[in-house]
Amino acid sequence: AVLLFDDIDVERLEAFETPTTFPTITPSPTVSPTQLCYQNFARNADFESNTTQYWHGFGNPVGITSPGYNGSQFALKAYDRYRWARGASPWQHINQICVGDGSTWRFAAKFKMYDQETGAPITTCDPATKKNCPFIRLLSRFGWYNEWSLIYDTDMVFNPDGWSSFSVDYTIPEKHSGPGLTHFIPMFIGGPYASVLVIDDVELRRLDYQEIPTAAPSVSIAPSSSPTVFCTKNFVRNPDGEFGTRAYWMGWGNPVTLSATGEGYGGTGYALKAYSRNSWHRGLAQVIDYSCLDIGSTWRFQAKVKLYDETSGAGITVCDPTVKNSFLCPMVRLLTKKYTVNHWDIIRDHEMVWNPNDWNTFDVMVKMTEKNAGPDVTWMLPVFVGGPPGSVLLIDDVKIERLEVWETPTAAPSSSMVPSAAPSVFCTKNFFKNSDVEKGTTRNWYGWGNAIAIDDNPGYGGSGYAIKAYNRNSWHRGIGQFVDFSCFTTNVTLHWQAKVKLYNQTTGEGISCDPRNTFSLECPVIRLLTMKSDGSRRWDLFHDWDMPWDPNGGFNNFDLKVSMIPENSGDDLTTFRPFFVGGPVGSVLVVDDVSVTVIDEPADKILPPAKTCRSVGDPHFVSFNGTRFDNHDISWQTLFEKGKLKVEMEHVPFPRREWIMINNAWRVSYDGQIVEQGEGGVVPSGTISPDGLAGTLDIYDPFFVRIHISYHRRYYNAYITTQHYEDATGLCADRGIVNEAPLFPENPNISEEEANAACADVAGTDAYEDCVADVRLVDDEALTEEMVSNAKEVVATEAVIEEIIQSSTEVQNVNQAEEEAMVQQAPPPPEPEEDDDDEEAEIVVADDSVVISTTKENEVAVQAEGDAVAEAASGVNGDPVIMGLRNQAFEFSGKADTWYSSVAATTFQWNMKMHTFENCVGQEGMYVTSLGLSVDKKTGGSHTVLISVADENQVFPGCPPGSPCLGDGSLRIEIDGQTFLEPGDLKISDDLRIVTYNTWSACSRKWWDYDNAVSAREDFDYLNSSEATERRLGSSNSFLRKKRELMTHVDPLEFLLNSRENMANPVMCAEWVELRSANKDLFLQLGGWSTIFIETPHVSFQVEYRQINRGNIETEQGG
Repeated sequence: AVLLFDDIDVERLEAFETPTTFPTITPSPTVSPTQLCYQNFARNADFESNTTQYWHGFGNPVGITSPGYNGSQFALKAYDRYRWARGASPWQHINQICVGDGSTWRFAAKFKMYDQETGAPITTCDPATKKNCPFIRLLSRFGWYNEWSLIYDTDMVFNPDGWSSFSVDYTIPEKHSGPGLTHFIPMFIGGPYASVLVIDDVELRRLDYQEIPTAAPSVSIAPSSSPTVFCTKNFVRNPDGEFGTRAYWMGWGNPVTLSATGEGYGGTGYALKAYSRNSWHRGLAQVIDYSCLDIGSTWRFQAKVKLYDETSGAGITVCDPTVKNSFLCPMVRLLTKKYTVNHWDIIRDHEMVWNPNDWNTFDVMVKMTEKNAGPDVTWMLPVFVGGPPGSVLLIDDVKIERLEVWETPTAAPSSSMVPSAAPSVFCTKNFFKNSDVEKGTTRNWYGWGNAIAIDDNPGYGGSGYAIKAYNRNSWHRGIGQFVDFSCFTTNVTLHWQAKVKLYNQTTGEGISCDPRNTFSLECPVIRLLTMKSDGSRRWDLFHDWDMPWDPNGGFNNFDLKVSMIPENSGDDLTTFRPFFVGGPVGSVLVVDDVSVTVIDEPADKILPPAKTCRSVGDPHFVSFNGTRFDNHDISWQTLFEKGKLKVEMEHVPFPRREWIMINNAWRVSYDGQIVEQGEGGVVPSGTISPDGLAGTLDIYDPFFVRIHISYHRRYYNAYITTQHYEDATGLCADRGIVNEAPLFPENPNISEEEANAACADVAGTDAYEDCVADVRLVDDEALTEEMVSNAKEVVATEAVIEEIIQSSTEVQNVNQAEEEAMVQQAPPPPEPEEDDDDEEAEIVVADDSVVISTTKENEVAVQAEGDAVAEAASGVNGDPVIMGLRNQAFEFSGKADTWYSSVAATTFQWNMKMHTFENCVGQEGMYVTSLGLSVDKKTGGSHTVLISVADENQVFPGCPPGSPCLGDGSLRIEIDGQTFLEPGDLKISDDLRIVTYNTWSACSRKWWDYDNAVSAREDFDYLNSSEATERRLGSSNSFLRKKRELMTHVDPLEFLLNSRENMANPVMCAEWVELRSANKDLFLQLGGWSTIFIETPHVSFQVEYRQINRGNIETEQGG
């Protein structure tokens, strides 16, 4: 059975809405609304049910143990805990209404710990230093991202031989509360490695204000569910940077930081700073809660703002807030997202009084509309932008709030949102980037399963460059771009232009083609991939069928105006990827001066899909529009006529059966002159199609029509295929039934059942009914086989014709997985742009699609930076952290002793192997211990590089006497089968150079989890260096650098000097760097940490190798 639901409504009624007469059975609340938030939310809190119901492990199992606390029968134990973050979690519902910002919660439990292997009690717990003691890891989840905090009871009295009491009254900070909260989960964790944690009598409860130990407030804290509480707060976190961190703020294609102390508004504290801004739309962004973003609600955007020149420090004087559509003043660029559709608004304060040398007040109220508000909003991101390129934007005291009705002005605000992309400015540009490749790079261009490069020959008109697609094994291989589709509204007309040519890759000879033949893909065409927010995708082919073609005269002019359709245009587009394709296998396609623009002009004639009309047998017709009929008119009949072209067939009676008509002869005429004709078995001889279909005649001028004539024993079958059937005349173009079907013999020799059986081989095909009709009409067993044979020939011929049509529009016989991977390819981050005056109009959405996607992925990391103000956020704990080429970040939980592919490209492959160190007490234990790299050589073949831990069971094995070695003997490098154990400059070939040396913590490259542990190096490891003040550890990592030139002539010290910007502590490292430069002893340094630079023409790596000292690790939290 199918069960349908609609109009679902579950609500709590007010008292006055409740019926006075209750049903005989009614559920009653277990607690009154005033008590709702003050109950114990820990269900099965004492475990006397002898079950683990409502409780779960966190990467470990949990079970029931006996006895419990104070003589009770049962308690809960968490065991097999080989990582500090393992424990017991009440993964059950805690009413989010009660989790109000500023509310106080009591987290309490009885606990004890013992060693899982020996059963001995744990004695090393020290609550004052938080070492080896249980604590709570609090998780708040807001949809798809998490907030974490660690909660310790430093006043706890620890009893190693019995039960101890954990009890903390914790005030909920803003980051753990508010609208959008979906989970609120405290987890009991902590204690030494491999210890069992036992808990009982758990209490998870919000305190009434009278229970809070501090002075009771005059007004209690109410549950935070009311909209008046949720929606009237400042939605900006860390609005003034006064925490001393830029937590929650991110750049928008530019870096952000804090100003110096005292540079904030009013001359005190901090401000937030966006710098290195190459465009007005670079700035400071923060993802904020959108749950109150209702249609019609009024929002107020406030901030103190300031602009100054980054080079000179002078205040920006060109800002005039009264000028409309100016980008020279600070403003808010608001992005709201509804699932996959982005909407941009610009919010300007035209009444702001501008002082170039001081702080200014930005204050605007705006009313939200259906476009940027409503229940379907999935993202809200304001970006503070504005100001000329090269200016620094400072903001402070930022406030974004939703106003109550009584706060909203009765008159419309003087400033309101305006679209951020005026069509007059942004939608008349060329949407192809690097369209003439005059910079000599392939930037923004991509192949489709083939290579691309700058062509060896001059560009169009003798200009500097053109771009080519080569190594093409199919017509659909080519060259294209990800194109900005923000202006491609439904049914927009686009003007496509390019200079194109084809030549043979082996011989260099020009390739002949006829653009008028739209069944052929031997000429350049545009293949367009569009995708929509509902996941649908569409392919279109655009032929410039009247393009003059000269194979040897240089470039040809592709020029086509196309009216798009709803299926490939509109606001729900998510991908728009045009590719120039076409040409025979082995041809090189060259393009130059490419453009696509939005125009308000009539479109060129875009041809409809090809269709075939046929006249076979009796003769039976299927017209272009699919109408089936018979025609028994005698003499010459016109099948197709358009323009000067005319195709005719002669109808005569079947011998000795005058009630049957056949095609006896044919003729094709042009402008009144016979082009070809035939009877008695003569078929067209002038053309045999590339598909091997004999008897084919192609007519081009001015449009393309393919005529196929076949002869079957005593009559002809005719097939006419074209895209130019509109406005044509003749039997093939008729849309009604011309003649009714003839009458069958009254006393037949062959019954209908016998005719059906005879035609069984073509049953299910389009020719079956015609076959049955012909067998019954001929009514002669001697001729039955001839009729059936003709039907089979019709089926086979139409299959070939259909295949020709299909192959002219669809890709055949390809690796579908490979094609799907290319379809799903995401646009990579834009490479650094050169200064281009003529590209100024692209600033609005030139690369926002990339910034949006990476911002979404970075949001977790940016939110995590907010934890820097909390006790818990000393770094990232966990398996290797990976930051992708598009800045996406995630923890990778791999399988131990298994190789994984990190990057696979046509010119190189980078793999890495994970290994779990079981004895890394207090650590996650999973690290990268081997890196494998295969890089193509210019001369063919490839180099192989393996960097690996020599012995995963041994730390600091030591070096041979008198000789430095990598990683104190624990690291080895294999290059093309040869092993290297010592630091040095390894110039393997023109394609590969490796520079490696030992280093120490301050000079190692910083990394996300770098601050979370301790360096293992001993003092004797630092030659000629001052004593290290703090030693830290981060996991092994590598990163891809933007540099692509092979630095074969650079002094090895330059690698060290050029890496200073990203060092963990450049100041502390400075003396060490100076000594290495002065003494020229970089490769003589000892130590357990190493840095490896790998330079190739295709990719560059910096690999940091680190290891931890067993003595140090025993002093860390967790043992």
